[in-house]
Amino acid sequence: MKNPENSNKTSLNEAFKEISPTAILTAYPRTFSDIPYYPEIFAAMRRAELSISEDLLVSRLAPELEARHKLIDKLLSETGACQVLEVAAGFSPRGINFVQNRRSAQYVELDLPDVAKTKRDILNSIVEVPENLHILGGNALEGKDFERATAFFDPDKPVAVVNEGLLRYLTFAEKAKLAENIRAVLSKFGGVWITGDGATRQFGGESRTGSTNQTILTNTKRQDLGNAFESQAHMAEFFGGLGFGTDFHPFTEVQDELVSPKKLNFSDEEVTSKLLAYADVVVMRVEKEVKE
Repeated sequence: MKNPENSNKTSLNEAFKEISPTAILTAYPRTFSDIPYYPEIFAAMRRAELSISEDLLVSRLAPELEARHKLIDKLLSETGACQVLEVAAGFSPRGINFVQNRRSAQYVELDLPDVAKTKRDILNSIVEVPENLHILGGNALEGKDFERATAFFDPDKPVAVVNEGLLRYLTFAEKAKLAENIRAVLSKFGGVWITGDGATRQFGGESRTGSTNQTILTNTKRQDLGNAFESQAHMAEFFGGLGFGTDFHPFTEVQDELVSPKKLNFSDEEVTSKLLAYADVVVMRVEKEVKE
């Protein structure tokens, strides 16, 4: 008889193999930014002998990914939240950067087990990890894993849920399940959901090259363009039906703060009209309960 726990672990590891290359795809371009720890993390990824193929090293994505990270940081700071749950954190240093200046904060990262283990090992190799940064293995589509993650939080304080680069790889049924799990957290604690995945099909079709889209498909077996929202209105309608209000913030809000375009010789016009066009960070709040 099969052990259900082993079966669950196997399925999670298979998901890791399928989607985890995107963590590498996003880590490398950000080494061209001034976001703390990205160069050290990518160097540690190299030392860990992760499977890093050359087609995952796409420097053209640097302005987009630097903008997404910085805009999320900006919006997160504006919430004043000291309890943060980051879903599918990958190799992002947002958590370590957040807690180093906030001793009273609680920051929880939830990612697939192999990703979480590798992340812990990498961070421990370059910095002393504070006790208020928790890196957990789990599945964003499992409510019980959200319950484990939020066990670190004070029920009387609001929570900010953050994600980057996850929604675009999920089917619409999976997006709805993720939203259901996040709605349960925010209904209990209060707070906001900040997602960096407000990009529409125009973003995937016009701002990215065909080779970049093919790289994502080849390495993940998931077509992010096929799972994209048609428009902001489509996204607002979808999440509105799941009980959320949506507030869109274009990547260009932080364009003046970017350092990667100069390092890579991109013109302001190219950054504005191509590399950051049609992309938004979306802040969502629970506006109504939804009958399941």
